[in-house]
Order: sequence, then C-alpha cells, then structure tokens
Amino acid sequence: MRIVFYLAWLLFIILEAALVYFIMPMPGSQTMNSLPLAYALYQWRWLLRLLFVGTAVFCWLNIPRKAHWSRIAALAVSAAVYWFFNGPMSASSMFKEPTVLRMVQAGNNEVPADKLVLGVLLHGQAAAYPIQYIAYHHRVADTLGGTAIWVTYCSVCRSGRVFQPMVKGQSASFRLVGMDHFNAMFEDKTTGSWWRQVNGQAVAGPMKGSSLPEIPAVQMSLGEWLRLHPYSRVMQPDPYSVKHYERLNTYESGGSKSALTRRDTGLWQPKSWVAGVQWKGCSRAYSWKHLEATQVVHDTLGGSNIALLLWGKGKNLSAWLAPGVVQLIGDSLECGGMRFDLAGRGRSGNLKPVPVYQEYWHSWKEFHPRTSRY
Repeated sequence: MRIVFYLAWLLFIILEAALVYFIMPMPGSQTMNSLPLAYALYQWRWLLRLLFVGTAVFCWLNIPRKAHWSRIAALAVSAAVYWFFNGPMSASSMFKEPTVLRMVQAGNNEVPADKLVLGVLLHGQAAAYPIQYIAYHHRVADTLGGTAIWVTYCSVCRSGRVFQPMVKGQSASFRLVGMDHFNAMFEDKTTGSWWRQVNGQAVAGPMKGSSLPEIPAVQMSLGEWLRLHPYSRVMQPDPYSVKHYERLNTYESGGSKSALTRRDTGLWQPKSWVAGVQWKGCSRAYSWKHLEATQVVHDTLGGSNIALLLWGKGKNLSAWLAPGVVQLIGDSLECGGMRFDLAGRGRSGNLKPVPVYQEYWHSWKEFHPRTSRY
C-alpha cells in the first residue's frame, strides 16, 4: 500500500511535468511530433489527476501512521509541482494579454517612429501594433472598421499574423497554450481546439483542419506607416507590461542574445531572417541580407511576376504583382511608366499587393516544407 501511495504521487508529478514539457521549449520537446499526445494528456488531465490523487488519498487512509511526515512531504512536493507547472511555467502566465488596450490617433502617439509595427488597413481604417509589444503579449484582440481582429506574433518564429477570430461562425476568444515546433499555439474558449499562430490552422481538437480567416498586414517602421496612413491609430504600451517590453528592446533589430530569439548572421541558418511569399500554391523564401543589399527583387512565382521591396534601412517590407519592372525612386515606385506611392496607390489605379512575411528560416521551412529558396 505504501508503494502504491508513492507511485501515485510520482505519476501525478510526471503528468504535470508532461503537460508542460510537450508544449514549451524544453530540450527535445519541439523537434518531436508529440502534439497528439500533448492534446490527449491535456483533455484527460483532470480525470488522471483525480485518479492519481484519489489513489494516494485512499492509500494514505489505509497505511499505518508511522513515517507520517514522509507522506506529508510527498503531498507538499506534489502541491509545489502543481503550482509551479500551472503557475509560473504556464504560457498564459509568462505572456499576458494587455491589461488595457490603448489605441490613440497619430497626434497623441508616444511610440518612437523608428519602431517596427504590424500595420493593418481594413474597411478604410488603419491601425499599427508595435512588434516590441505584441512579441511579448503574443496576441491582441481589437476591432477595426467594425470587424473584430486578432493580432498575433510569435517571437521564436519572428512571425506576425492578423486573423478574424471566427470559430463556427461566431467571434471567439483565445488563450495562449504553449508552442509546437517552436510556434505559438492558442486554444479557443468555444471548442477547446488548438490553433497554430503562423497560419491560423487548428491542429488539434474538434476544429482540426479548419483555418481562421487571415487579414492582410504589413511590417514597416511606425514613421513610414504614419506617413502613408496619417489617420492611423497606434497601440500604446500597457503600463503593467513595461518591464517585459524592456527585455525586448533589441529584439526587432536582431540584437537579442537569447538562443530562441537571436539572429544568425549567416545565410540560411536556423535563425537567419527571410522574407517568405506563398502565392497560388507555391512558396519561396528570400534571404533578408540579399533584400537589404538590392532593395528590389523581381521573381516569378505561381505563374505571376512579383516584386519584393525592402527599404528604409531594412525596416519596410512589401510585395506586389509587377506588370513591369518596379523601381524604387525616393518615396515612390515606378512601374510601367506609372508612379505609385509606397502603399501601391497610383492616380489611375493601384498595384495589387502580394502577402509577404518576415520570418526565421527554421520557421518558414518547417511550415512550408515544399518551399524553394531564391
């Protein structure tokens, strides 16, 4: 009976550790295909906890009282393990949503102009979300142009995406669960499904195989975004998260020293920066260093001629369908004898944007296994 007592508590501790191990960046955990096991353990966690704790309590009541202190110690250790893995070690505790989301007009903005942002234009309204802030929060829920939007970012993949948070035709809320293959993963509170940040796909649960509608976003400096969209709202820092933002001061420039968020200076290394394009069933990665050197790259992808642009000291990234050679001239674009501003707007028409993302090479090739390299 005493052996069963200690075995039950040991299994309880192993369960709590496993619930965190498989969905956090632990040694080996992000390179194995453990998602089905992780989700199954999560779904059955309360039944397993009840089984192990119930067994331990039953044994406690049926073993002699000698060595009573050792059983108390086992209980204390188990309680501490439960608190540790479900408190400080939980993703939702490490990376909290903004206490208050404060969006202000450009005239009242306090965010420096050189900060990188994810810019969103929807139904004629514009908003900018500084990457330094959303890299900590991982997700920000907002409303733009009368539509609910969900701004997400994974600092370990260096991937920013914006979605419409619709599950089963209804607006849903999400919580950060952890990560899989180094990409942030969220759980919707409606169905309990797990969703991958980098593409908005449900990878476990009742909604597996479904995708959240993506909303186009661009990455550029706040100053450039406001020059192109002067009536944009801008996300301001959450006063309760300032100390966490400070830890990301060098992240957007590639100066982080963390193994998870550093920048590799070589080409096509795991933490090398790339620009990724997926178009008409084809995907391709472009070296960030090459884009920095050339500013404009022309290519053919999925049967379409596209032009990638990186300007403003490597901060502003865009891609367009190119009916001809695209040239970057000052603060405008020239293509086919016509002039456009850097938002692709021209007097007689607009350039059609192509979705393009900045990402770490290890992330892009993981989630685009058939990608080619430019």
